[in-house]
Amino acid sequence: MTREALFEFVYERVVAPKLIEIKKALIKTSLPMISGDSEKLQNEDWPDLLFASSILAQSTDAKHLEGALQVATGALLSETPNDINDTAGVLLDKLDNSRALTLAVDRKLIEAGLEERLGSILRIESARRDILGSVLLEHSGTYLPANKLQRDLWRKASKDRTWLSASAPTAAGKTYIVGQFLADKILSGTVKRLLYLAPTRALVGEVEKDLRNRFRGEYNVQISSLPLANPFLKGQKEAEPVIYVLTQERIHLLVNELGDEANFDLLVVDEAQKISDNRRGVILQDAIDRVVRINPEIKSIFVSPSTSNPRVLLQDRPEKVGEEVLESTSVMVLQNLLAIRQHRGKKWNIDLIEGQNFKSIGSIELKSKPENMTKRLAYVAAELGRAGGTLVYVNGAVEAEKVAQLIRDYIKDTEAAEDEDSAQDLLRLSELVKKGVHPKYLLASIVRDGVAFHYGNMPALVRYEVERLFKEGKLKFLVCTSTLIEGVNLSCKNIIVRGPRKGRGNPMGPQDFWNLAGRAGRWGTEFQGNIICLDLHNADAWPYGIPERENYKIQTESDAALLKKDSFTAYVEKMSSGEEVSRDEFIEFESVSSSILTRYITQGPLEHSSLKNRYDDNYLKNLDGFLKKAASEINLPPELVERHAGLNPQGLQSLLDEFIKIEKDPINLIVLRPGDDEVFGRLVTILNRINKTMGGPFGTVRQSRMYAVVILRWLEGWTLPRIIEARVKYDQEQGKPRKIADVIRETLELVENIARFAAPRYLSAYEDVLYHYLKEIGKEELVENELNIGTALEFGVSTQTLVSLMSIGLSRMTAVAINEAIANSELDIDETLSWLDGNYDNLEALGIASLMIEEVAIHIGRNTETEIEVITDE
Repeated sequence: MTREALFEFVYERVVAPKLIEIKKALIKTSLPMISGDSEKLQNEDWPDLLFASSILAQSTDAKHLEGALQVATGALLSETPNDINDTAGVLLDKLDNSRALTLAVDRKLIEAGLEERLGSILRIESARRDILGSVLLEHSGTYLPANKLQRDLWRKASKDRTWLSASAPTAAGKTYIVGQFLADKILSGTVKRLLYLAPTRALVGEVEKDLRNRFRGEYNVQISSLPLANPFLKGQKEAEPVIYVLTQERIHLLVNELGDEANFDLLVVDEAQKISDNRRGVILQDAIDRVVRINPEIKSIFVSPSTSNPRVLLQDRPEKVGEEVLESTSVMVLQNLLAIRQHRGKKWNIDLIEGQNFKSIGSIELKSKPENMTKRLAYVAAELGRAGGTLVYVNGAVEAEKVAQLIRDYIKDTEAAEDEDSAQDLLRLSELVKKGVHPKYLLASIVRDGVAFHYGNMPALVRYEVERLFKEGKLKFLVCTSTLIEGVNLSCKNIIVRGPRKGRGNPMGPQDFWNLAGRAGRWGTEFQGNIICLDLHNADAWPYGIPERENYKIQTESDAALLKKDSFTAYVEKMSSGEEVSRDEFIEFESVSSSILTRYITQGPLEHSSLKNRYDDNYLKNLDGFLKKAASEINLPPELVERHAGLNPQGLQSLLDEFIKIEKDPINLIVLRPGDDEVFGRLVTILNRINKTMGGPFGTVRQSRMYAVVILRWLEGWTLPRIIEARVKYDQEQGKPRKIADVIRETLELVENIARFAAPRYLSAYEDVLYHYLKEIGKEELVENELNIGTALEFGVSTQTLVSLMSIGLSRMTAVAINEAIANSELDIDETLSWLDGNYDNLEALGIASLMIEEVAIHIGRNTETEIEVITDE
């Protein structure tokens, strides 16, 4: 009998027959409100199960390893004798699950001193596993415990002149080990300049906070999430390591600033599967390509959740660079998939889902009978989530607010009072929301009762504090949207979901569903997590049932278009001749056609590019012919075209042609800054000019006026409450008052999508093309050396002081609140730090929220009672 056959025999004959009983018992421990007969294994069953599982611990089959983990966890959470628990602890050690073992000791499921109670042979074996199950920290010479995935990732990432693509499930520990690896390379001096690409702003903020906490106080490391040259230049001058954490758009802005001096040793691309996303995927790919062209020998690490083809991320690496792929299906924490449906009235039945089979667990009784779908989700979540750590997934911001309010109302009279520390923290969060967003924002009210909601357009500091208090257990319920599958590392005990959607009402695909489900159960904090699916029988909610577990299949946005050879060629031909295209064609092919036209202009024919390795010569030559025709009509420098990835070079040329046709004094074309006369009228004219030449990104003339108002107020450094109140007043003056909740949500959306995304891209391109035109006609003196309009808009800053406040790591919300108390608008970073230190004791009297003051304290080295948590796992 082979080893593999032995493992399968042991699994099928000994372990598998008991797994359903174990799972049911485990579910009851995490959801004690479920009534019904409890199934419990007898103590005499455990020795055989643990022995069999110790054999399975040597297998590489994910099914065997998960079965062994079920047995170890079941033994620990059952009322078993100490020797059984000790054996379960040894099994966890064999399974490379040191965090679960530590958790068991912390919760007194295993008495401390397990190693001393083992026999000498087991102690030797345990010591051997400790050594082999670790990675060496180069900077300190100490060993760091790591599971197999983490050790393999460390080993492969350490190879010189190599690109690594690492894929593993959520909660497998990849984020933790990547963070440790980066810190070790920085501290050992192996890496001097690190570029960390995080595809979403939420993830940028999370990673930046983690890195600042890792290096705070003890080490001089320049860390920035702003695409400014200063940290890079300071790091060079003072021989200090430099770390940038940026989205793909910000990487382009940084490279625009640094040019060919943008030299980096290491590139990390987190959530790398987003290279498949529509529109932003091609910008991500272009950002990577641009960095690699400047740094052909750069080491690159791509990290993604479970993917079926992680190697595809390495296909455009430089010719002399090696490749490493790491795929893992490691399970470090158990997950239970449950179904809940109404039995009758207030009674609801709960089943364990095993493949196509449903195994009854028991039932719960709700306080009230829900009369609509929103209440069904809210009431079930409130009843099952009493112990806290409960995420509720909804399909939009409006629904998030409604469900959160219903949960708060359901639990308000039944939940035990919070301890004093929790109540104080929740009160401070409420204060932050009132001062940072609006006094009437629903979130400010409900967080005091331990309930919150979370969606993408919320300000970063509010979102971060919500996440922090949820992780600490002070917020018991968190109602969230698809932001949670955009890379934010937030885990929970329970996820409750009904008919999940993503995008415009589309049922959530298998990859996103299981990425979301992967948040249930936090390694090292929980032994298990529950994914609870509501109303699975309802075809409207679940048209395809629960999606089959499936890994992401990565296909770059460029390849998705290029593989449609005939359709894409036809589109490029139309583009080259100026022929009109349909809206569907535009949506499908515009971003990729713009990217390859930019590539042709800046790098030459496609037939000589890395595309030649996966597309036939005739196809590329045919495309090159059309691209050559289109490029011949572009009279802009290639370097200018390259600065604006994702924008069509033909649109940039149309803008230049428009400047040439205008007979007015060219000074009237310049983008004015806040404080200049006629700034509003000028901006409206410019937005309409961009609409005319670049595909109408700012909508109608009426919409352009509304957008101009928001853009200017954001750029002027207005606080969100001030922007919102101005909109409320305007609606009232127009005789069209609206609900404050609608105004708040609309304002947050306009700030994110227009002021921070569309406006920076297009106005930055507008200024570049205009400055090129002014130089061509001998009007260089009109070009002013000001902060890049793209950077200024994305961060909502227009003065040097605001830039300095954000450069030291403060959120925009805190920076703007403090800026209103600073008279000098030209403070550099050192002067800003000096002002903050000298005025720190006055911030409360100035009306600054306590959490904002705490953020300042952390960044200027003052003592603070609550430290920002260092993110150490997924």
